[in-house]
Amino acid sequence: MVRPLKLKDTYFPGTDPRIAGPQARGYTRFTPGEYTDTTELIDADASGGYISTVKDLDVFVPALFGGRLLKPAQLRELMRTVAVDETAEQIWPGARYGLGLFSRDLPCGGSVWIPGGDQIGYKTRLGATADGRESVVVSMSTQLNDSMEALFSQERTAKTLVDNAICD
Repeated sequence: MVRPLKLKDTYFPGTDPRIAGPQARGYTRFTPGEYTDTTELIDADASGGYISTVKDLDVFVPALFGGRLLKPAQLRELMRTVAVDETAEQIWPGARYGLGLFSRDLPCGGSVWIPGGDQIGYKTRLGATADGRESVVVSMSTQLNDSMEALFSQERTAKTLVDNAICD
């Protein structure tokens, strides 16, 4: 994925605790009113530990959904979905979950596909139409993890930003 798309600023840091090159600082709010700088607290969860830029993600998303990375049968399998659990339903009513991505209806009609991939201190929402012709990258350099209310509020804000970018 990295080489074929020439993603120059996407890499796996391995055991190096530092982020290479300039980056936005990432903050996490674990308790109300207190922000902790978590820029270099890299974990290898669902993101696989990869570090990227908004620019590279803006190349990756349309390539994925536009059919440049997977064979048609693989892309169909990726986009085969099941209903989400109750927590996700609160954030995205009617959403469905596939292999590492969600789909949900857009207010302007159609649907948007949202691959996951937050890293502590950063909330990133990618959105694309099924054909990859319309896409967006939303990057927030703060995660609000001090309450479910704050987390849901931030997620609703990200949803609005994705909707506005895809629907306009």
